[in-house]
Parts: sequence; structure tokens; C-alpha cells
Amino acid sequence: LELHKQFADELQVVVVHDGVRPLVPPSLLRELVLGAEQHGAAGAVRPLISTVLRSGHDGFLVDSLDRSIHVASETPQAFQLSVLLSAYNKCSEEDLDHGTECLHLTLNHCGIKAKLIQGSEDLWKVTHRKDILLATTAIKQKGNNVCIIAAEKTSVISQLLESVGGVANSVRHIVSTVCSSGVDNLTYNTVIVFHEQEIQQDTHLVDFASMLDTDKLGLIIHVIDNASVEGMQSMSVYNLQRSGRSMAHNYEKLR
Repeated sequence: LELHKQFADELQVVVVHDGVRPLVPPSLLRELVLGAEQHGAAGAVRPLISTVLRSGHDGFLVDSLDRSIHVASETPQAFQLSVLLSAYNKCSEEDLDHGTECLHLTLNHCGIKAKLIQGSEDLWKVTHRKDILLATTAIKQKGNNVCIIAAEKTSVISQLLESVGGVANSVRHIVSTVCSSGVDNLTYNTVIVFHEQEIQQDTHLVDFASMLDTDKLGLIIHVIDNASVEGMQSMSVYNLQRSGRSMAHNYEKLR
């Protein structure tokens, strides 16, 4: 309300959200704001997963909702500020005690039929202790920016792009044999490099490190694309492990 007084001419649409749904896609926010601008109110909804029953005071079944015509209301929701303020000003004591659905308040008190917009599956509520672990994992996945470096786009690269794209925030394929942030001036917290020769640690480590977002846990995966390359077949597992430990140590010194 204080912001409304200060920016009355500028503040047209407000978004109402609760902190227990931390995974809100920016694209959904844009749709909601545009919906509120056009229709007065807009809210995110999801299909009902379970059947909803209405129980009587005696604890016996009274009715069952048809899931094909009902949806679950989620947040965020967006409103023209004048509509939301009008609905709040007309609320009764019962509304304030039990009317937690803002879309219903604007319908009852302002006659505004909200635009219902399909939300993503990420709009679930963090309610129980186990949900905190799920949310933490989901946030890590959403913040995972992956770069795949390979000399050409093969069928393997295409499959990798498709599979990783489903769990990462962003995936980019750079057609290059040069492992440097100078390729696109971006940093990533996961870099997958396909190469056909043993990397020269002295010359390539700095290039690899410059691509990592050091504010996050950086991961570099090396894929030897051709095991028949001279010198590779004769490398033992021990030598590969020793080389990996040495490389990890040198990466750590660069951080």
C-alpha cells in the first residue's frame, strides 16, 4: 500500500506469491502479468492429481469433485492493483478468516473472472521436511549451466544435448577444439569436452579453468572420443587415475 501511494501512476499490476513455491519459471510470470493487464486478474493452475472428496460433519462422504472440470489453484497470481485493493476493501471478517483464495475474492467482490494459466510441474509446495531435500536438488539442477565442446555435432552429441537439456538450466554446444571462455565469453559450472588426444595439462588447464563459474561447484568431464588414438590404448587404468588426480590438484590451485 505504501508503494501504491508512492508510485500510483506507475504501479499497475502486482504479483502475489508465497515463499513455499520457490521454483517459478520467469515465462509464467510474464504470462500472468500480461493476463492481469488484459483481464484484471490471472492465476496459475495445475491439474488435480488426486480426487477431492467433500466430507460431512459426521465424517461420511457427501460428494466427489469431477477432476475433468476442476483444477488446483497455485501461485503466483497477478492482479491489476486497483482490482485487488477493491476486493480487499470489500472483504468481510469471514473472508479475512477463511478466504485465502485471492482469485475468488476478486470474482465475488469485483466480478472479475481471472484468466487461468497452466503452470509448470515446478509449482509444488515445500511443506514437509522431505520437500526441502527435493527443492534443494531441483534448485541445483535449475542452476546447472552445461557447455559441451566437440569438433562436430555427431549423433552422440545430439543425444547428450537432448538428455542433459531435460535436467539442466541451459545447455550449449560449442563446435570447437579450443577450450577457452574466449569462444563465447560465458562461464559454466559443467564443461564436457570431447577430444581425440591426451590433453596437455600445462597448456590447457588455464583454458579449462577460465570457463568455470567458480562461485558454483565446477565440474569438467573429459571424453576421449577415439580410444584408438596413438598412446591411448597403452594407457593403464592406474595411469588414467594418476593423471586425473594430478589434473584435479592443478585445477584446485587455479581456483
